[in-house]
Amino acid sequence: MDAGKKFLTLLQQSGLTDDQLMPYFQNGELNRVTVHKKSRVWKFNITLDEVLPLDVFRLMQQRVHEAFASIANVHLQIESRKTSADEQLIKAYWPLVVEELADISPPLRQCLVEQLPTLHGEKLLINCQSDLECQTLKNKYVAPLANLYQQFGFPQLTVDVTIEENQNAKEELQQFLSQKQQEEEELSKKAFEQLQQRETMKSEQGDSDRPLILGTPIKQGEAIVPIHEIQDEERRLIIEGFVFDAEIRELRSGRSLLTLKVTDYTDSILVKMFSRDNEDAELMKSFKKGMWVRARGSIQNDTFVRDLIMMAQDLAVISSIERKDKAPEGQKRVELHAHTSMSQMDAVVSAQALVAQAAKWGHTAVAITDHANVQSFP
Repeated sequence: MDAGKKFLTLLQQSGLTDDQLMPYFQNGELNRVTVHKKSRVWKFNITLDEVLPLDVFRLMQQRVHEAFASIANVHLQIESRKTSADEQLIKAYWPLVVEELADISPPLRQCLVEQLPTLHGEKLLINCQSDLECQTLKNKYVAPLANLYQQFGFPQLTVDVTIEENQNAKEELQQFLSQKQQEEEELSKKAFEQLQQRETMKSEQGDSDRPLILGTPIKQGEAIVPIHEIQDEERRLIIEGFVFDAEIRELRSGRSLLTLKVTDYTDSILVKMFSRDNEDAELMKSFKKGMWVRARGSIQNDTFVRDLIMMAQDLAVISSIERKDKAPEGQKRVELHAHTSMSQMDAVVSAQALVAQAAKWGHTAVAITDHANVQSFP
């Protein structure tokens, strides 16, 4: 599967194929996925024509996180083919960039939070109030600021610091923050409505708690092989991934053949499985596009498709495990240090979803302490 098809599959799985969104993702490519097995962190490296508008980036980040929540923790790294920087987009992303700065003192962070940078040619200028602030920012933070912008898809920027009082910049910042808050409230409302629609659709699909398994159950903890490591025929191994196409055919012999196209975003492979009896044939009809599956079988060279495929002996749908708080009433914990999507790269959950989860678990309160600021009040 080429990089463009991988990216389209990612969009389909994450529910990002709406007509109003697709123009931003045209010609997009998923270049590589770095998988950290122990921490279950997957880093997606994506190339787009241009830097995404901030609201589209936030929506993409949220949807991808939701799609992979039961499998992995996802980080997005975006590269843009556009070589020039847009000043309005730079200002829009500025709060996210500042939030992501690590090990910065509260006064310096506050200095950055209370301003918007300006673009002069290829140079990004930020202001400070003293020589000490100026030297500290130049020595420790101009390079990280430029690198953080680059992770969002901006071209390589040169960041410089000047000592200057700029009242107009402060007024511009206040106007920007006010407009940004309105946009985020509208986006949050829309995302919540779409989440409710998806949950309603899931509940209408029937008994989703029943495990969907063909063959012998595959135990948790068994080694999973990334698909891109499969280079030759193998007797027996296990893969897992997202089903982006599914087909079932009844053969002349009376048996059924299930064919799944599966990707783990490192690569993709065709998985085939023959029914053993009528019960298998009936269960095969439940395997659909959009599921996550774990398959165990042999890797063979298929003369029909002229490529390596997996001939599966065991196949199971991976279902997410719902966590519960089993503490007795009156002894429930209260989370006093929770981050939301306002803490960039630390969390991607919304404040609304966080409060809803605390209520579901029977918690009496939750404290949201995002980076260097307050985003939510009771």
